[in-house]
Amino acid sequence: MDFLNNLLLSNIANCLILGLTGYNIALLIYRLWLSPLSRFPGSPLAKATFWYEFYYDWVKPGQYYHRIHEMHKIYGPIIRITPNELHISDPSCYAKLFVTGAVRKSDSYPGYADGTGFEDYAAMIHTHDDHRSIRAPAQQYFSVSSLGQIEIQVVNCIKTLCQRLEGYRDINKPFNMSYALLALSTDTISTVLYEEPTNALAEPNFNKSWFKMRKQGMGVIPLLASIPWPARASVIQLLELISSYIQSWHQSSGAMLQPPKGVKEGFGATDRAETSRKQFGQDIYKRGAQLVQESGIYHLSHTLHTIITHLALNDDLCQALRNELKTIAEHSPESPSSWQDLQKLPYLDACIKEGLRMATGSQKRSTRVFPNTMVSIKGRTVPKGTPVSMSTYWMHMDPEVYVDPHKFRPNRWLGFQQNELIAEYFVPFGKGSRNCIGKNFAQMVMYHTLQELYRPGAPSMQLFETDGNDVVPTHGYLFPLPSLDSEGVRLLVHGDGA
Repeated sequence: MDFLNNLLLSNIANCLILGLTGYNIALLIYRLWLSPLSRFPGSPLAKATFWYEFYYDWVKPGQYYHRIHEMHKIYGPIIRITPNELHISDPSCYAKLFVTGAVRKSDSYPGYADGTGFEDYAAMIHTHDDHRSIRAPAQQYFSVSSLGQIEIQVVNCIKTLCQRLEGYRDINKPFNMSYALLALSTDTISTVLYEEPTNALAEPNFNKSWFKMRKQGMGVIPLLASIPWPARASVIQLLELISSYIQSWHQSSGAMLQPPKGVKEGFGATDRAETSRKQFGQDIYKRGAQLVQESGIYHLSHTLHTIITHLALNDDLCQALRNELKTIAEHSPESPSSWQDLQKLPYLDACIKEGLRMATGSQKRSTRVFPNTMVSIKGRTVPKGTPVSMSTYWMHMDPEVYVDPHKFRPNRWLGFQQNELIAEYFVPFGKGSRNCIGKNFAQMVMYHTLQELYRPGAPSMQLFETDGNDVVPTHGYLFPLPSLDSEGVRLLVHGDGA
């Protein structure tokens, strides 16, 4: 009997092995020769398996964006980078792909959110119509007119940062601007979105332990993305539980980075929002607010400390900005400048644009899916429903458009009309129906932050054991990260910088 049982188990095991082998061989044949995408060029490994991307994002941490660029040099401007996704390197195609709903319906690629913990929300906004329905009330909340009503709250957060900076004046102790700006981003965004805003700027070390842990966690996303659902959900819940425990252990004052309970009135407070709640659940806008916060924290802070670092590296650029801000201060010494006033300052505007260009927005590619339309790109027809992506980073680093792209040169934006491509290839917030919903808010924070840091009477900032490498995007995770060994941008604060 034991012999028969063992023989049966052995046969079952052999059948399973043969079945899996046959399935993988058939899948390989389909992906390489029978798939509608088989005619597109690309690395055979990238065409055959998703493990190729995993290798370059996990084993070679966050380097698939760079490998994609190398593959384009070999295979051409439109290539296949996974078994089901195409990537385009020609920036002139961007405006054709990232379009409004009036031109073409654009679905998202849900796989982009794998491993982030936002798979549920990504599924809700996957289709063009559902995304439009959910986004409309929130987009109204982030309009220029709506933001004007909460501008003073944002400025107060920035003034708190400046007060913390003042505490380091002439004490010869380094001030970690990277963590301070992460705290500022967290507090400003939560002030806008939540009834119970965070107070990370009040933390002695600006929640350094929590932010450092979150930074390290970004590197785990490629691994989590490779785990099948629902096992991935269980792992993410466990990690969130552990991180919550570590957070409460490290933070003495109890300031929480986790989103507070109540989404502010106005963010999804229209009749259209109620329709979305009935369809997707009452927490739909709470989840949306969490996503806005998570996305904004890193992009906003990274752009700001990129600008601050390069200004500290070049006294002439820094003084040019101070001189311009001094002029506006002399014209209106009593009243604070509004965001609309600050946008009119050409050099301040140029510094922000150059910071946005160099901070890239994202090294991770932006992907669109066109469910109803075949699109012709570079003489090739993209089948309906195919994920097609482009990378902001390589557009912003195109040396034919941006001379010396790795150098911080605000002057390239002064009189840029002479080169239309500079504006055309500048897409830090994306374009089309799925562009960044918080772009107005992010710009408002950047204008006011730089105005406060470089206004007349503000202290000067000198880099401490920091150079340009501490802000160069190196790892192309969900958010661009500099070297993982970097301690952040550290500064010594001295007397009057005017």
